[in-house]
Amino acid sequence: MSSSLHKARDSRIYEGLPPHGRGQRIGLYGGSFNPPHIGHRQVALRALRLLQLDQVWWLVTPGNPLKAPHGLKPLRERL
Repeated sequence: MSSSLHKARDSRIYEGLPPHGRGQRIGLYGGSFNPPHIGHRQVALRALRLLQLDQVWWLVTPGNPLKAPHGLKPLRERL
């Protein structure tokens, strides 16, 4: 396995993505995370282990169409 496979690099597609390497297995975990808590962390860690992922990226939604917007903390706080 070449060390270049796991060499961190900036995204060429979108600025702001976490560093990642070519060929890495990355899981995407989306939700409103209002607020993020230990249960969310446990799910992410379990997916990391069971799916043999290199990383799990949390995708925090700006809003949730299934929940009332007045109870949603500001996006900045949930990030």
